[in-house]
Amino acid sequence: MFNYVILGSEDEIYKYAFNDLNGLDNVIYVSGCKPSKCTLKGFLYRTHFRPELNEKIRIPGKSIWNHFYFKDTLSKNNKYCFIFLSNFAMFAKQSGYHQYLRRKYPDCKIVLFLTDIFARQTELFTHEKWKIEKERALYDLIISYDKSDCQKYGFTYHHTVFSSNFILPDLNVEESDVYFVAKYKGRLQRVIELYDLLSSFGLRCDFYIYKCPSDMKVERPGISYIEKPISYAENLVRTIKTKFLLEIMQNNADGYTYRTWEAIAFKKKLITNNKSIIDAPFYNPKLIYVVNNYCDLKDGIAAFIQDNNTVDFNYTKEMSPVALLEFIDSKFR
Repeated sequence: MFNYVILGSEDEIYKYAFNDLNGLDNVIYVSGCKPSKCTLKGFLYRTHFRPELNEKIRIPGKSIWNHFYFKDTLSKNNKYCFIFLSNFAMFAKQSGYHQYLRRKYPDCKIVLFLTDIFARQTELFTHEKWKIEKERALYDLIISYDKSDCQKYGFTYHHTVFSSNFILPDLNVEESDVYFVAKYKGRLQRVIELYDLLSSFGLRCDFYIYKCPSDMKVERPGISYIEKPISYAENLVRTIKTKFLLEIMQNNADGYTYRTWEAIAFKKKLITNNKSIIDAPFYNPKLIYVVNNYCDLKDGIAAFIQDNNTVDFNYTKEMSPVALLEFIDSKFR
């Protein structure tokens, strides 16, 4: 077993996703590479990496930050494995951090864990798309949640992770029957179709659509159009207070989303258009309804929402970040 250092993200979602690792004596989770804004160090770091400056002239000396990224409190009896999420990797490449780790920990392993498709990854200052040859040179193992990317680039597949044990804030949130939250991304028509259908059964919908153009908005009593995303903690509280979760994926996505993991963690039925989910090891048609045809939904979904089966996917251990570390460990034996 390695000492694991997960070079993660400031995004709140990852705090909850990797929470199961808290308290493990061979794991450090680093929530992003930027020091606090409230400190002089944070001000200097942000100035040094400020895109507006670096896009004009690349400011030298960024390697001075390499030894600040994490405080090593782990046992020196184990070898090290560094796991980069893409956001941290984007910054780290600017300071030669991968090479720094190779020098300081000569027998370490360095892993990239992609939770978005490879084509969306861009360099920090040039905004050029990542080049597969350069990324392969940096890592001993590249893991992707996206099966299509794994087939295309030869990555190793592992789904995203999610924890099931954490403390949530006490928020005053009303109960609902169906909860949905997503960025607009051109899928409003499908949202409206499902809203109208679900509402026709008397279900209370609690829908939030982020960054929807004004001329595209369709008003409904249970739909809120928001300009600022709700916090992930509030999202989880609303998940707890509902009966069904609705997931509408983009056409080119091929993997399991955090909405799926939330359904499993909080024992909620899931309505999704992710057709590949029927091949998932946790798939149960009594607990997951797959939308195949938006024009012919009424009969099938009516039976699904009226069925009072106990919800338990029996998959919390497999989706945990602990299982991801065990998977990585097996790849280097």
